[in-house]
Amino acid sequence: TMQVPTVHPVRAAKEAATIAHISGGRVVLNLVAGWNEAEVQMFGLEQLPHDERYAFSDEWATLLKRIWREDTFDFDGTYFKMPAVHSEPKPIQSPGPAIMSAGQSGAGSDFAARHADVQFIFLPDLSKAADTIRTLKANAKQRYGRDIKVMSLASIVCRDTEREAREYYDYYVHEKGDWEAARNLLTRAGGGTLQSVDPQDRRFEEAIIAGYGAIPMIGTADQIVSRVQSLSEAGLDGCTLSWVNYGAGIEQYEAELLPRLRAAGLRQ
Repeated sequence: TMQVPTVHPVRAAKEAATIAHISGGRVVLNLVAGWNEAEVQMFGLEQLPHDERYAFSDEWATLLKRIWREDTFDFDGTYFKMPAVHSEPKPIQSPGPAIMSAGQSGAGSDFAARHADVQFIFLPDLSKAADTIRTLKANAKQRYGRDIKVMSLASIVCRDTEREAREYYDYYVHEKGDWEAARNLLTRAGGGTLQSVDPQDRRFEEAIIAGYGAIPMIGTADQIVSRVQSLSEAGLDGCTLSWVNYGAGIEQYEAELLPRLRAAGLRQ
């Protein structure tokens, strides 16, 4: 993950290319426009207005991709003026490592449509998921002639029975959850990735505690796979997954969920 204002694109291009060679291509670059004002200020930088952050990121990403693809060139932009830009070796992927972006505002979605291979989104209202995903993909195709994937995040509570799963969810969210921390995070996220969310909405405070705004998947292994299936049918291309106990969750995923996902045609 690169918070764009804090990393020069030449350095980012070189680092990503190096990681690509070391890892055999297992690198995706997640570009963040810099929504967290305190983080940006920590680097001695001034936070730009929301849409200008994406104008800056657009030029940054344009430079990044040219560095990956071209030999030596001069660049004369609004934010960067650089002579004889050059980087070797080039990434092993062509035309370069995949790019992910999580911006979901109008400017953020336009940036993703132009530059990203994957747009990562929150889906607080699953009833609108299909329309949201369809709109994002259509925008990228119509405006820039590009196909993008859309992914989201899900938090899993999987137990032998739905009752057990919901009891554990209630325990860690309602009995042990830090509601003040959730409110603080949502307040500080104003104008950023979560800007479409009402910080006073207790439902989203709950979602933050349950899994940082992830889609809750609560129930038996079969119920969770059915939920993943419905998201796939809505057009979602993938999900990151989290658990309260990540180590145990990964073991459960391998033993119980992955075989079912494969049987449903959701994983290869």
